[in-house]
Amino acid sequence: FRELTLAIADFPRHLSIHNGGMLITALPLVDTVPIERATMPNRNVVQLDKRDVEDLGLVKMDLLGLRTLSLVKDAVADIHARHGELLELGTLSLDDPAVYDLICEVDTIGLFQVESRAQAQALPRVRPRCFADIVVEVAIIRPGPLQGNAVNPYIRRRQGKEPVTYAHPLCEPVLKETLGVILFQEQILRVAMTVAGFSPSAADMLRRAMSRARSSADMEKLRAPFVDGAGRNGVDQKTANEIFHQVAGFAEFGFCKSHAAAFALTAYHTAHLKLYYPAEFYVGLLNNQPMGFYSPAVIAGDAKRHGVAILPVDVNRSFAKAACEEQSPDVPRRFADSSKTIAAKRTCRVHDVRIGFEKVKGLGEDEAKAIVEERAAHGPYRSFDEFATRAGLKEEALRNLALVGAFDAFGEPRRALLWRARDAHRTSPSFSRRALALPTTEAPILPPLDEQERTALDYRITGIPTGAQIMTFYREDLARRGVLRTCDLANRRHGTFVTVAGAVVVKQHPETAKGHVFLSLEDETGMANVIIRPATYRRYKRVLDGDAGVVVGGTLQTVDGVISVLAKRLDALRLFAKIAAREWQ
Repeated sequence: FRELTLAIADFPRHLSIHNGGMLITALPLVDTVPIERATMPNRNVVQLDKRDVEDLGLVKMDLLGLRTLSLVKDAVADIHARHGELLELGTLSLDDPAVYDLICEVDTIGLFQVESRAQAQALPRVRPRCFADIVVEVAIIRPGPLQGNAVNPYIRRRQGKEPVTYAHPLCEPVLKETLGVILFQEQILRVAMTVAGFSPSAADMLRRAMSRARSSADMEKLRAPFVDGAGRNGVDQKTANEIFHQVAGFAEFGFCKSHAAAFALTAYHTAHLKLYYPAEFYVGLLNNQPMGFYSPAVIAGDAKRHGVAILPVDVNRSFAKAACEEQSPDVPRRFADSSKTIAAKRTCRVHDVRIGFEKVKGLGEDEAKAIVEERAAHGPYRSFDEFATRAGLKEEALRNLALVGAFDAFGEPRRALLWRARDAHRTSPSFSRRALALPTTEAPILPPLDEQERTALDYRITGIPTGAQIMTFYREDLARRGVLRTCDLANRRHGTFVTVAGAVVVKQHPETAKGHVFLSLEDETGMANVIIRPATYRRYKRVLDGDAGVVVGGTLQTVDGVISVLAKRLDALRLFAKIAAREWQ
């Protein structure tokens, strides 16, 4: 049994369909590879796995969708429609200092590839000032460079804190652009050829073998030919092993340079949009969820901190999806922007964001479109009763629309509309007894919803708060307890004990972090990064598992412009609305 187990080790347990894997052959597929029916209806799947396909020399393309491209496309179309400006991304200058200022300030929520906690820790240290720097930034926060111990050496060398060195003079021509460390897959090929004397085909075989062999035993099989080849080129055994260790790190996924450059270009485009066309940017971001690290609620908070109001659903102003709307002087600005770059570049900020019908629970895509089409065909809705008759929605949808303020323009209290919603939908064409008249019973006088209740309903029904950020309601009490706002941390000294509080919006357990857990806490002024050591996490695990809010006491760490709190104590903060944190491994 043991021998049989060893024989089938590393074989696929079962076949499944790749998200976007496409096999390209000169002859009909059925004449080239074995095919079987997939469990998914009307689908067939090739019986070979990716390793077999590579060994046979067949061409396999991975065609993966990227929602960020839809964000960019939608924003560009919106800019053209509202400003009359056709933004040609292909001719966009990649040398705009303001864009790099934005990225260096870590004003990166919503930006492709550079919005994560790890990037937020690296950006102030790397401080990209040109497109090539963004290419490196995208490539460096990957398991390959992390496993190969390339990240910190690269950053320290870029900062001038340590000299640029090379394991051997043969490595210098290959690694000069990345300051002596391996960051790109192409560098693996060139190191193998230059240091170990591999032919191009042998170097590519090494790369492919490493990409599949992610166990230490398999990697050791590759060490001997590499060290032997390096020895023939005058590299001593110790140095050859050090170089191989760097190369072997890319068994844990590194980017090829072209891949990193393509991602960096999209990152730059999203930064340009956020800087100069924030409302259009946030509309595209909200309409293409789920994507990125942050929830719609966090995106909305970021928009408001940049002076872009998030307006509630309105039966006569909303569309199926979120849309830009001319700013009104009657809408309060909740501007709390700490970004000097954004504050200085406000020339295009003349729009707010109106939430679309699709975000309302109980309303599907078809119902959302039907509301807009009915309004376009027969004019604006003039009352709640008329809307109920014309829209033909179920009671849940009517109630939820009322609760998030979609009928506020009619001047009726939200609670009063709830009183009528159950009977009102009976007059709609979708109800079998639609000939019945609307009820004439007047609703009792009920107190209006206060701001906290409205915020709780926003979180529950659309997931996008239109008013104050949830921590605003706790600030007075927290201030009495000496709890700082996120924006206050920059004014405290490194090493001092601080207390911060916020909603947990991101929780990460990276495999490369040796058991450390990282939290992103959001309050009304921004995001705080919290580091939790393994022992501390075990002690307070129930606090983090049970509540959406937390009060953290710990040591302030300020290094190279990166601000973090090393947690010593965590206390639950019970919030009045449920906020789901996004968890990442």
